Amino acid sequence: MIKLGLTKEEIMSNLQHELEGLKSPSETWLEVIADYCSSYDIEETDIKRYLSPVMIQRIRDECEKLNLLKEKHQSLDIF
Repeated sequence: MIKLGLTKEEIMSNLQHELEGLKSPSETWLEVIADYCSSYDIEETDIKRYLSPVMIQRIRDECEKLNLLKEKHQSLDIF
Protein backbone atom coordinates (compact mmCIF):
# COMPACT_ATOMS: atom_id res chain seq x y z
CA MET A 1 0.00 0.00 0.00
CA ILE A 2 1.19 3.52 -0.75
CA LYS A 3 2.13 5.40 2.44
CA LEU A 4 1.72 9.11 3.10
CA GLY A 5 4.71 11.28 3.95
CA LEU A 6 7.01 9.81 1.32
CA THR A 7 8.47 11.61 -1.67
CA LYS A 8 7.06 10.85 -5.09
CA GLU A 9 10.27 8.96 -5.96
CA GLU A 10 9.97 6.82 -2.80
CA ILE A 11 6.34 6.05 -3.62
CA MET A 12 7.32 5.11 -7.19
CA SER A 13 10.06 2.80 -5.96
CA ASN A 14 7.87 1.16 -3.30
CA LEU A 15 5.01 0.73 -5.75
CA GLN A 16 7.28 -0.81 -8.38
CA HIS A 17 8.69 -3.32 -5.88
CA GLU A 18 5.22 -4.20 -4.65
CA LEU A 19 3.88 -4.71 -8.19
CA GLU A 20 6.91 -6.83 -9.11
CA GLY A 21 6.16 -9.06 -6.12
CA LEU A 22 2.54 -9.47 -7.16
CA LYS A 23 3.10 -10.27 -10.84
CA SER A 24 2.89 -13.89 -11.94
CA PRO A 25 4.20 -15.05 -15.32
CA SER A 26 0.65 -15.51 -16.62
CA GLU A 27 -0.45 -11.94 -15.85
CA THR A 28 0.18 -8.74 -17.74
CA TRP A 29 1.42 -5.63 -15.98
CA LEU A 30 -1.92 -3.95 -16.68
CA GLU A 31 -3.75 -6.81 -14.96
CA VAL A 32 -1.47 -6.58 -11.93
CA ILE A 33 -2.00 -2.82 -11.66
CA ALA A 34 -5.78 -3.18 -12.04
CA ASP A 35 -5.84 -5.87 -9.32
CA TYR A 36 -3.67 -3.71 -7.05
CA CYS A 37 -5.99 -0.74 -7.51
CA SER A 38 -9.02 -2.89 -6.83
CA SER A 39 -7.46 -4.39 -3.69
CA TYR A 40 -6.63 -0.99 -2.21
CA ASP A 41 -9.67 0.88 -3.59
CA ILE A 42 -7.50 3.21 -5.69
CA GLU A 43 -8.68 4.72 -8.96
CA GLU A 44 -6.53 3.58 -11.90
CA THR A 45 -6.25 7.19 -13.03
CA ASP A 46 -4.79 8.14 -9.63
CA ILE A 47 -2.03 5.52 -9.68
CA LYS A 48 -0.70 6.59 -13.10
CA ARG A 49 1.31 9.44 -11.63
CA TYR A 50 3.17 7.03 -9.31
CA LEU A 51 4.30 4.60 -11.97
CA SER A 52 8.05 4.88 -12.43
CA PRO A 53 9.56 5.43 -15.88
CA VAL A 54 10.87 1.85 -15.68
CA MET A 55 7.37 0.49 -15.00
CA ILE A 56 5.87 2.60 -17.79
CA GLN A 57 8.48 1.23 -20.20
CA ARG A 58 7.71 -2.35 -19.12
CA ILE A 59 4.02 -1.75 -19.77
CA ARG A 60 4.78 -0.13 -23.14
CA ASP A 61 7.04 -3.04 -24.16
CA GLU A 62 4.46 -5.58 -23.09
CA CYS A 63 1.69 -3.76 -25.00
CA GLU A 64 3.85 -3.66 -28.13
CA LYS A 65 4.64 -7.36 -27.78
CA LEU A 66 0.94 -8.17 -27.40
CA ASN A 67 0.01 -5.83 -30.28
CA LEU A 68 -2.15 -3.66 -28.05
CA LEU A 69 -0.78 -0.46 -29.60
CA LYS A 70 -1.73 0.50 -33.15
CA GLU A 71 1.64 2.08 -33.86
CA LYS A 72 5.02 1.39 -32.30
CA HIS A 73 5.45 4.96 -31.03
CA GLN A 74 1.81 5.51 -30.10
CA SER A 75 1.19 7.26 -26.82
CA LEU A 76 0.46 4.87 -24.01
CA ASP A 77 -2.72 5.87 -22.22
CA ILE A 78 -2.87 3.61 -19.21
CA PHE A 79 -6.48 2.98 -18.29
